[in-house]
Amino acid sequence: MRRLKKPRAPSQYLRAVLVIVIVVLKVVEISTLLFIGDICELCPLNWDAFNGKCYFFSEDRNNLSFGENNCELRKAELISIEDLEEQAFILSHVSSKNGHFWIGLHKNGSHWYWKTGGKFQGNILVTSEEHQCATYGKELSAESCFNPNKWICKKNMSRF
Repeated sequence: MRRLKKPRAPSQYLRAVLVIVIVVLKVVEISTLLFIGDICELCPLNWDAFNGKCYFFSEDRNNLSFGENNCELRKAELISIEDLEEQAFILSHVSSKNGHFWIGLHKNGSHWYWKTGGKFQGNILVTSEEHQCATYGKELSAESCFNPNKWICKKNMSRF
């Protein structure tokens, strides 16, 4: 005749579960410490990455205000070119595409300013007083803010 085992006390089950939970937490803690220095930076689909930033080159054409709003919807802003490396990157992309792209550069009085607030240090040929906004094609150009052009959005890469 077989003997029936006595059921274990609930405290024994609780103790076993508690030990398993502690072991799992220690493994997670160790793995977190091992990988805390590894950071993954990503751009959204159809954006180009360069120096920790993401760039979106639109295919559509519209006025400056529409381009600004579209960038905001993408949690970005029209590009302000910060250095010669970035300028070369933008030029290489723009020259392979047709058309001009709105950038975050506008005229205020006799000077040009980036949307980020910095004063533009170059020259732009202005052929009309209504040309208060800037585009980038094969070169920088002044245009009416109401002309239809493509646009370039920029934002920081997402970090994981």
